[in-house]
Amino acid sequence: MKKLPSLCVLTFLFFGARAQNMDSIYQVYAKLVSSSQENDKAELKMRLENDIKSENETNWMIAWFVYFQMRNTAKADSILQAGKQKWPDGQLAKQEQFNFVNDEKDPFKKDAMYHIFLKRFPPPSKDAIATYDDMRGQLAVGYLKSGYVAKAFLYTDSIKTLNVQRWMARELFSKDHCKEAAVLMDKSVDSTREYQMAAMIFHENMEYTKALRCIEIAYKDNHTQPITYTIYFSTLKHLGKDQQAMDIAAEATKTGLADKKMKAELKELYEKLKGREGYDAYAAELNKAFLLQLTAHLQTTQINEPAPDFTLKNLEGKQITLSELKGKVVVIDFWATWCGPCISSFPAMKEAMLRFEKDEDVKFLFVDTWEREADPSEKVKKFLTDNHYPFDVPLDIKAYKAAGAFDVKGIPAKFVIDKTGNIRFRFTGYSGSDYTTTEEVSAMVTMLK
Repeated sequence: MKKLPSLCVLTFLFFGARAQNMDSIYQVYAKLVSSSQENDKAELKMRLENDIKSENETNWMIAWFVYFQMRNTAKADSILQAGKQKWPDGQLAKQEQFNFVNDEKDPFKKDAMYHIFLKRFPPPSKDAIATYDDMRGQLAVGYLKSGYVAKAFLYTDSIKTLNVQRWMARELFSKDHCKEAAVLMDKSVDSTREYQMAAMIFHENMEYTKALRCIEIAYKDNHTQPITYTIYFSTLKHLGKDQQAMDIAAEATKTGLADKKMKAELKELYEKLKGREGYDAYAAELNKAFLLQLTAHLQTTQINEPAPDFTLKNLEGKQITLSELKGKVVVIDFWATWCGPCISSFPAMKEAMLRFEKDEDVKFLFVDTWEREADPSEKVKKFLTDNHYPFDVPLDIKAYKAAGAFDVKGIPAKFVIDKTGNIRFRFTGYSGSDYTTTEEVSAMVTMLK
């Protein structure tokens, strides 16, 4: 059975002011659903049976919600239909109509359905307004995507719930409506604590004082992402805080999170504040500090596990067996053509691979997996050609046996295998920094040579 997620907007729709009480009840059910103990399974069954024997519609709603989240759609639907007969204008009927509105994609049809829903089921109290704001947000997004900007803004302006305002700010920002996004984020940021997103929006809207306040808070919470440094650095520069900007850029460089643009601007700031002499030595010290902390960090992340074997054909039809590569350091990168982070990491991976292109003791394999086509070879070939990636790509198709053997949970997933055939490093995802990725992979390979 699927573990229940945290309470969603449906709880607020149907339980209104009692949402907090329902949260504790929900947690009991969540624990029972996720348990493998026979006594817990029996208790869950008993509770659900008692719920639908009850004459209280709230109990029926609980049963419907739990079955729905357990993906027992037949049982959930039967409860919904029977409940509608008992309470024609009750919570279950409301749920069905809510589903109809939610499922409609055309914004004009959705708009008409929403007003029918609103007339039949007006908000019972101010505690339930979040769900109605969520519906208005869906309408605003639908109109925005369809190009009806005035309609989108009309619904956006009517939203009062802070979390929905935050969501709408993200949507507006993604469609380049920065001014409107900034207005919404200004209202919601302190409650939602979306300080990094707020800083991005205020920065783009050239509200640099607001951007600085938000990015300073975001930086204190977490400064492990390149975007945090990028926004912080640029905001300080726009406000004329050159020394602080230089300090942030230096820190980003030492942690490997400075991009090429920031490094170029760091040089300009150094020469502006300190003169042209001495920059090369200064930059070398920053880079040395990064490499030292990187090596120390990698020493703590090493593992030593036998690499599972696989045999795959590459795009040229050549059969590649991993165990036959013993004696070499092997870097395996599991990826797919639809995976954004995979593609974003490729310039850095290409740079790392080219550093060892003349070293016969190092081999890079870019294993294409989890593709949606039965035979993605032509698509993969075109992608590599269009982007000038000279990669050796074994195809892990259909059963995805290689990804399964390596227990890949998400992509990109990278593994570095030593000369004896043991996995020594593995990491999933992409940090967002080309420089860091290139240096990390290069350092891993060098440590195992």
